[in-house]
Amino acid sequence: ISEIANAFHQSLIMSNEERIRRIKCASEFVTRVTTRRWALAVMLDLKGVHKNIEAGTYAGAGLGLGFRLLGMETGFVPLEINVVAKAFKNSRSRLILLDYGGTILSNDNLDSLQRFQVVNKTRAPSFPTKALLNTLKDLCADKRNIVFVVSGKERHSLSKMLPNIPSLGLAAEH
Repeated sequence: ISEIANAFHQSLIMSNEERIRRIKCASEFVTRVTTRRWALAVMLDLKGVHKNIEAGTYAGAGLGLGFRLLGMETGFVPLEINVVAKAFKNSRSRLILLDYGGTILSNDNLDSLQRFQVVNKTRAPSFPTKALLNTLKDLCADKRNIVFVVSGKERHSLSKMLPNIPSLGLAAEH
């Protein structure tokens, strides 16, 4: 947060000459660099980060455009899926936290244009599928599970999107 506050402060106090220089630089970048070239530059940067073994351990998470490279402390040992699955199966109680805008609906993180289209009703909002709702019901029906959906959305909006799921907890407006 302090970095964001500092960036806002810097933008407010910078000279007009500096502001114009930055706008020209950004405009030139946007008009000259294709999406493909930008993506290649990002991938090369990520590849370079991965080679820096001294900084820690890195693991990939996500698929497609949602892929992220995560930095871990030195000595971090990633969990093995089969070990986690066995522990889940054998546990007496489980807390399951699901992010609405990244797990329940992977396309809920809309860009500004898409949000504008939803608000102006030229694009339909996303809804969870019946299969997903049934999966949530099954998770909540297991007495060993405590299931919460976490979201920045308002509670009434979440309740409308996830109706009639007994024992589902909602952590709204985080």
